[in-house]
Amino acid sequence: MREFISRLQKIDTHVHLGDICGVGHPSKINTKQSKKNLLVQSDYNHWLCKFISSNFFPSSILKQAIAQLSHTNTISNLVESMKKNNISKVWLLPIEPFVSSYSLAKLLPQDCVNSFVIFASVNFLKDSTRLDIHRSLNEQKSKLGCPGIKFHPNIQNVDPTSPKAIALYEAAEELDMFIVMHGGITPFLRGPQKKLGRVRKALDIFRSFKKAKVILAHMGQYFEHDRDLFFTIKNKNVYLDTSGVSSGTIHAALQCFDVNRIIFGSDWPFSRQSDALSILLKAVISYTNSIEKQREIIEKILSRNAKIFQAAVN
Repeated sequence: MREFISRLQKIDTHVHLGDICGVGHPSKINTKQSKKNLLVQSDYNHWLCKFISSNFFPSSILKQAIAQLSHTNTISNLVESMKKNNISKVWLLPIEPFVSSYSLAKLLPQDCVNSFVIFASVNFLKDSTRLDIHRSLNEQKSKLGCPGIKFHPNIQNVDPTSPKAIALYEAAEELDMFIVMHGGITPFLRGPQKKLGRVRKALDIFRSFKKAKVILAHMGQYFEHDRDLFFTIKNKNVYLDTSGVSSGTIHAALQCFDVNRIIFGSDWPFSRQSDALSILLKAVISYTNSIEKQREIIEKILSRNAKIFQAAVN
């Protein structure tokens, strides 16, 4: 099965470049790609996630780790990882006000520019009205060809049920753009902002915007353990990506969620693409013993399902 995956051309729908968290420079800069971290080694162990995301764990340690990883996510390291893992296309997700779509566009090498899809992001500190949000997204789509929007409620400090968020959903529907929304908590943050990405309260609102497809990053539960969520999502316009979750969480989704609405994401550089592929494989093998079924599921998640968005991406 690993040989089958290695030959398959893959699409990674969750990749970051730059200091998306706004944590600044690490105390010691090292631009070499990271080795497998403890969290990934544990397969995102529930209790380890709970400890790291608790207020007892110093946020300063998390910020230093994030800062270090943010200096390994160079374009050259990304291209190297893509070649190594036979990934033909990645979606680059900016998070304003720290990383913009325009800054990402300047980083892309011309010899493989078609391998990258740049998403839009709204600077809610500057563009706070409905008209401002629509204008910003329209400009990014027109100038850069952004097919979708990255929305991170926690880092951007915008409640997904707030008027600003609703204005974003309206603009996405009007402009025929889709949304990749962070789902779950953000461990290094503190206070209510840390938990703004809990997606349950936004599901009813998504039903009002049926033309706008919404991809819940991290299967809607980053650093959380809410597998009942998969039974709650009745919206046909809601999809899940596999980034930053355990093989057990992916397994649980396969049991009760439409596999045609699950897509592969790595959350590179916070998780290596090779590790994200291994976690997906572990989940699929534990879900079914049928080699034929395993291949069908893996091909859908790694490639075929993301092509649903191909018209917008191209």
